[in-house]
Amino acid sequence: MTKHSISLTRILKPLSLFALLLTTNFALATTMPAMQHVNKQKNQAAAQNKAQQQEQAISYSNPKKPIMISRDKHTFTITLKANRTTGYTWYLSRMPARAIKLVEHRYVAPNKAMPGVPGYVIWKFRAKPIFTDAPHFTKIKFIYAQAWNMKDKKSVKFKVFSQ
Repeated sequence: MTKHSISLTRILKPLSLFALLLTTNFALATTMPAMQHVNKQKNQAAAQNKAQQQEQAISYSNPKKPIMISRDKHTFTITLKANRTTGYTWYLSRMPARAIKLVEHRYVAPNKAMPGVPGYVIWKFRAKPIFTDAPHFTKIKFIYAQAWNMKDKKSVKFKVFSQ
């Protein structure tokens, strides 16, 4: 080998490093958008989960226990035992519509489909901002009766406080 001759290794080594660099950059360039998409999906899922947790309703079934709501916790449910096989049903008798909104009303059947076994009626409410902006108090009243016999009824009142 002469003084001016270049060895093959001296040429190939930088070329192979250059090729490795190009391959790595190409791989990063093609996977970065995919990784960004995955991160965006994760962030959206986390935000949706946080919103669902904030929206998650506090459940009440005991009228002796006051319902406490706030700006953060303004959704609540009231669950009452009900037996549809007897003709009795829960009626919403009194609710301050300017302060509280009925969001959902549904019946959940008992696990055992036998006459006389009670299910549940679930009432979901959301307090309006006017009710949570300052401390307030109100009542929600239900009547348990048969539509054809309102004289033989049972009533229940839930007290709702905002903080």
